[in-house]
Amino acid sequence: MTINYLERKLSKLIEENKKLFTESYSKGVIYQINENYDSYKWKVNLKIGHMSFYFSNLLAPKQPPRNRPLENKYLLGEYYCDIYKAYIINTLLDPHTTKGKIRAVVNIRPFIGFIEQKNILLSAVCSDSLFSYYDYVKHNYNGKSIIHHAQEACKFLEWCNDNKYLQSKFKIYHPFSKERKASESTANALANRKKKLPEDDIVKACGSIFNVVMPAIGDDTDLTTKVRDRFTAGLLSIAFASPNRMQAEAFLIVIEKLKKKTVNIGDNAKNIYWINWQGSKGYKDNRNHILSQMAPYVDRSMRWFSDVCEPARALCRFYENPNAPLSSILGKLKYLDTHNLSLDNPVNIYQLGGILELYNGDNICHKKIDGFPFNPDMSYIPTSNVLKSSLFGLLHRDSIRLPESFRKENLTLRDYEKYWIEYLLKNLKEFPYRYTTETNKVRLSTALIVFRGDQLGSAGSRFSFGGSPFSVESCDLGEVFQKDLARSNNGTSIFSRHGFSDIFRLTPHQPRHYLNTSAQELRLSDTVIAHWSGRESVNENAVYDHTTEDQKHARLSEIYQGDYTTSINPITAEEYEKQTGRCATQMATGICVQPLHQSPCTHLSDCEEHCIGCHQSCHIKGDNNALSLMKADLKSQQLRLKQAPLLIHTDTNVISKRWFDLHSKKVEMYINLIDLMEDEKIPNGSIIRYEGSSNRLLISDMRSNSIEYVPIKSLPSNIDTTKTIKPPEVDADVLDMINLLEKY
Repeated sequence: MTINYLERKLSKLIEENKKLFTESYSKGVIYQINENYDSYKWKVNLKIGHMSFYFSNLLAPKQPPRNRPLENKYLLGEYYCDIYKAYIINTLLDPHTTKGKIRAVVNIRPFIGFIEQKNILLSAVCSDSLFSYYDYVKHNYNGKSIIHHAQEACKFLEWCNDNKYLQSKFKIYHPFSKERKASESTANALANRKKKLPEDDIVKACGSIFNVVMPAIGDDTDLTTKVRDRFTAGLLSIAFASPNRMQAEAFLIVIEKLKKKTVNIGDNAKNIYWINWQGSKGYKDNRNHILSQMAPYVDRSMRWFSDVCEPARALCRFYENPNAPLSSILGKLKYLDTHNLSLDNPVNIYQLGGILELYNGDNICHKKIDGFPFNPDMSYIPTSNVLKSSLFGLLHRDSIRLPESFRKENLTLRDYEKYWIEYLLKNLKEFPYRYTTETNKVRLSTALIVFRGDQLGSAGSRFSFGGSPFSVESCDLGEVFQKDLARSNNGTSIFSRHGFSDIFRLTPHQPRHYLNTSAQELRLSDTVIAHWSGRESVNENAVYDHTTEDQKHARLSEIYQGDYTTSINPITAEEYEKQTGRCATQMATGICVQPLHQSPCTHLSDCEEHCIGCHQSCHIKGDNNALSLMKADLKSQQLRLKQAPLLIHTDTNVISKRWFDLHSKKVEMYINLIDLMEDEKIPNGSIIRYEGSSNRLLISDMRSNSIEYVPIKSLPSNIDTTKTIKPPEVDADVLDMINLLEKY
């Protein structure tokens, strides 16, 4: 009955989606989808590119045919196909969706095909179904694709859970999760933290490569030499200078130089550097601070991008308005030889190509077309495909696959100019803009980073003839950057190209973690770190803080360094936040330094009151209210130990033994903590904190900036054990029930 109810609810969603698809598609509200609802494939045109979704089952080839429809035996059944389409539409309509999220939806198809093959209704999917799918994934995929398919299946089921499409809400767990592995042991937690932080050798390698490939300011700039290496090295210099979201924000920077301002601090003059930065994830545009030590390298990079990318910007200005005067097209390239062409008049694409030196000296057009490229006869009709492809700097082999519009008879040079612009703009869906999310954009003609199709070498083009020097924005720069930092299956990384180990790899986001952790170690306040990193809330800092527990604890006592001296007595969370700039929450027995808005507390339960035993809990010496509460709770815990009827079965009943061990440990912790809270030798205002990894308490004296480690004293074996507890009188009926339960 439950399944029928859930299936009816799912059917209602599918019908609503069909109606929404029809209405939105006809009105152009939803992203443009080139096929109807029932098609075996959807090609979705996005502001950030396009995606194809195939509705095939597990029998279909992993690479579906592009030019012919799938056979019926390879198609998903209607029920499962509708589920997949509902999830796609839901993802597309999410206002916070990103290119990565949309692409990840492709990885849901094997799971949909799997439950179809097993003849499982969506509402009947359970943990057993999920684990069976994991086994299927491990045997049919390799490498990271195993993790990707497992992760996306989990996200899909979480969506189903949230919308109550499943018969029973079960915990989504998969064995490939980094978070799950990190919780297995301290060693794994440390290893997981290291994965988010780049190793020192890799950071040094980045600096070494930068100094080798990036030309000094004032050197001649070659528009085609080492462009890909310089592109990657330049982005890395910005990434290690400011903790930004590289793939979402760096490609939104407009053309500019590094900004500088000199301020006087006392008798010293200091330079402050910044870049005008477009924010993301709700954070406003801002002046993004650049580390002064990195400023010379960022300046070199930005000047290089400014010079090397200017011809591509000129092409963008031409494609925006081919009738604009040459002076506005060239911009800062007015120094180029225009071959007597007036700066006040418009030019054709061939003349612009000649001025920008887009034609090689051996281009066949020079021989076949009189006056080419600066004074060609625009009524001239090229006859051979080789000549047609050479008009736009394409290789001769490209002549066999020219666009359909180029194959018409009796086309003149003027016609080919028109058809080339139409072809290019058809493939650049959102020209003249570049979108990194559905809302963040930059005009290509003003972007700091934009390349011609021939500048990044074998980076890969998103459309045919994207490698032409007349093309722009032909590849996803974020993907090029990401792939260049980690060697792919069929390519090399920037590290291996420069003689470093093949195992060196980096992600675009790791420099952000690196700088945030460095800022935490330098004791910058959470407010400053959040602003520098472009976050709306300081609570998000916790995700990027990879300092050790000892380092976090040291912050409590090392707030002031060097010549600064002060007397600190932080009794409340508010005072602690004021002194340190870090998040804290007032608790019954002290303050909690875990950012609870970001990482909800998992320590508290029905038998773990008042945060005792949690390493994020700080207890303040001299807080008499907290001390009274601890003493009262200690008595309660001791009383519970003595009154529990099941204590007489701790030697045979696992549940009873676990209960007793847990509360005994709690009593032990209370006794040790209360002893320190009452110790007259410890100054009031000192912070007492439990360090779980080594089973000791840490005492921070804020006035002397000292830390003392006190081992936790174990209780004598004859205290609060069943040997000293007289078993309470228990009714015979209760004992019979206990004996009965122990048999199961």
